[in-house]
Amino acid sequence: MRELKTRSAKAKGHRLEYFIRDKLIEKFNLSPDDVRANIGSETGVDINLSKKAQALIPLQIEAKSRSSMAIYTYYEQAKSHKAGLEPVVIVKMNRRKPLICIDLDYFLELLRNNNKNE
Repeated sequence: MRELKTRSAKAKGHRLEYFIRDKLIEKFNLSPDDVRANIGSETGVDINLSKKAQALIPLQIEAKSRSSMAIYTYYEQAKSHKAGLEPVVIVKMNRRKPLICIDLDYFLELLRNNNKNE
């Protein structure tokens, strides 16, 4: 029974990696050879980028798909303010750097627009 749960959890993670891969290919007009989801047995980043893709997307992407994360509660709270602005959550733990949480599509647009301006 435990193996099934582990396999199911890994499949859920892979679906997220494929989703991210497809978004990057679409937003940046890349080929599938430029953006590759990590194969289950590989170590390192979850999304492998070619040199061409790295020039456009200078990121090391780690994908986590979980059934529960408090960050979503915080994000929903930011969305509920209805100020007509993009919701953003900044989180910080003791002795750690602050991190930011924004919508994936919004982030990709920011990155794409930044590349256009260079």
